[in-house]
Amino acid sequence: MTNFYFFSPTTMNEFLNEAKAGAKAWLVKAGTSLAVILLVVIGARVYSSFKSAESVIDNPTEEAIAFKLDGKDYTLEPKTSQVIKLSKGEHTLEYLGETTKFTKKAPKFLDTDYSIINPTKSLYVLYNEIYWENLTETEADEKSSTYDCEDDQGKPDKCPQKFLSDVFIQESVDYGLDEATPDKVDIARNTRYTIKKKLFRGDDFATYMGADNEGVIDEAVEVK
Repeated sequence: MTNFYFFSPTTMNEFLNEAKAGAKAWLVKAGTSLAVILLVVIGARVYSSFKSAESVIDNPTEEAIAFKLDGKDYTLEPKTSQVIKLSKGEHTLEYLGETTKFTKKAPKFLDTDYSIINPTKSLYVLYNEIYWENLTETEADEKSSTYDCEDDQGKPDKCPQKFLSDVFIQESVDYGLDEATPDKVDIARNTRYTIKKKLFRGDDFATYMGADNEGVIDEAVEVK
């Protein structure tokens, strides 16, 4: 036997009011969450644009250098750097009688580009630092090795580092030249690892990797 329930006008109004109140509360909560997300995205975009507008002029050598950038004179003492504002577009560097033109690109959405002006064409290294759990050493090495390189026999391979020596270097990184990598980072629950990109001066990379790895720096220089 089927039971039928009838709502009085008062009961129905109360039911509808409760439903409206619940819907309104859900919309307010959803709207608040959306607003928070938008604020985070906007904030990240503003920070990304601000940081990407900067460039680092670096002199990792033992000698002072003097050069011109877009017609302006600069001098850097040994082992020093200078942060400047550098707009996207074409620029001109003059150093030791050589003129080099380079282009600074606009960063990708939400990426924080890190750029170096490298008058001496010194060696820098972009390195994938992997933080992981429940992986073997071999698996971690494979996942962090994303850059094209050559093995000991000169065959194509993948490596966790990329060597750079252009007059202008622009990369998306997590840690710049003078920023230390943390011992630990948060790893998302649905993944077993995360990769953080760190940019090193050549000598700093050799020190970071240990004395046994200094050979990779020498090999990279010979290849170039």
